[in-house]
Amino acid sequence: MKKVEIHFEMSSLDNKTDFTAVGEYKNNRLKFLDQEQIANYVILKKDIIEYYKKGSVTMKFIFDKNKDTTGIYQIMGNELRFKIRTKELIINKEDLLVEYDLYQDNDLVNTNKLLITFRNLEEGN
Repeated sequence: MKKVEIHFEMSSLDNKTDFTAVGEYKNNRLKFLDQEQIANYVILKKDIIEYYKKGSVTMKFIFDKNKDTTGIYQIMGNELRFKIRTKELIINKEDLLVEYDLYQDNDLVNTNKLLITFRNLEEGN
């Protein structure tokens, strides 16, 4: 398991989240805590990114540029389901970019951009 510094940036039509955290990278999976101390997991596959949150907010989003997917977001006992249409998906050695739209009942509810960069930390840091 490698310790990594993660820079997380998520922007939508009405919100922007930007923070840096120390996390772990192993077997193509990033694990880190966000600014609200919720566990985030990002699994990098060949042409797919899976993004999960587990804590006071639970989320499961799968990004696949080749097909629409379903996303689930749960908070305070409420569950929202979205159709995810991935418009851009780039996975590089130390960063990833996802641009996607969220739909409910065929209505566009948000346009989002997720950018995560991660850099190995030297041993001992």
